Amino acid sequence: SRGDSRRIALFRLGRSPGQRDTEIEMKFVFYQNFLSIHQAAFLNALAFEHEVVLITQKQLDTQRQREGWEKPVWANVEIHTAISDQKLEELQEKHATSFHVFSGITAEPMIHHALRNALHKHLKILLYMEPYVWNDKYGILRYIKYSILAHQLRNRVFAVLPTGEIGVKLYRRCGFSTEQLFAWGYFTRNPMLQENAHPPGGEKCRLLFIGRLDRNKNCQALLEACQRLPESYDGLTIIGSGEEEHRLKQYARNMAVNFIGNVPNEKVFHYIQTHDILILPSRYDGWGAVVNEALSCGTRVVVSENCGAA
Repeated sequence: SRGDSRRIALFRLGRSPGQRDTEIEMKFVFYQNFLSIHQAAFLNALAFEHEVVLITQKQLDTQRQREGWEKPVWANVEIHTAISDQKLEELQEKHATSFHVFSGITAEPMIHHALRNALHKHLKILLYMEPYVWNDKYGILRYIKYSILAHQLRNRVFAVLPTGEIGVKLYRRCGFSTEQLFAWGYFTRNPMLQENAHPPGGEKCRLLFIGRLDRNKNCQALLEACQRLPESYDGLTIIGSGEEEHRLKQYARNMAVNFIGNVPNEKVFHYIQTHDILILPSRYDGWGAVVNEALSCGTRVVVSENCGAA
């Protein structure tokens, strides 16, 4: 139960169930590939009451910038980007009693080096991991890879935080113990909602897709489904770009589909609030933060069972 899970977590953190959250200050060091808008809300919230340090390989991913991502705003989070090995050693020595939270096992070189150092120093390590891609022709090879890693790490890490129940099942199968696994996720800040922006819920239904236009996001299946919808369907808006864009436009040339292209993240909420249903039909998605964004606007969601956010 949720209560039992909380008691287990408090016990493992060295706290009694009767202690209030404000009675103990914990310190966290996060290691990530780049500054992510999908991590900022969580870290900012955590930093209200606890010391939070963020170490990244780089500022912002180039592909994400092209897709409209903006540099997130950080509050009370101490950030270090592209630091030297010596600086990394100094930070880990300074925060030897902190929890060290790594996004992934096989990440950017600097982050991987930091994980090896943390293991050598016997620091308190948490692994924040998306599910690996299990449902393609290389799935069995990834299973073997993560089974080997689980065998090497399960007695050396404090806990594993997979994004979604899919991740919990996969990493349990690979060899991490049930007691180590806690279903986690990605978190987004709540938007400033536009008054009266959402349609009043008439007979016509407006659909929305947001994401990269590649094979993995499976937008082709969404277009095929739209062809079979009744007259109450009032068109599909597609936000994003990618290698499948030209082919998808050709396929949908006689359909009620509006391709918008990339949109700055701040403007995405306008489209979410003016549509009835957001659809995420991915073959694989580590999480799917657009699901958070849609639900926070009161927009319904249809999501593939292959997404962490499902």
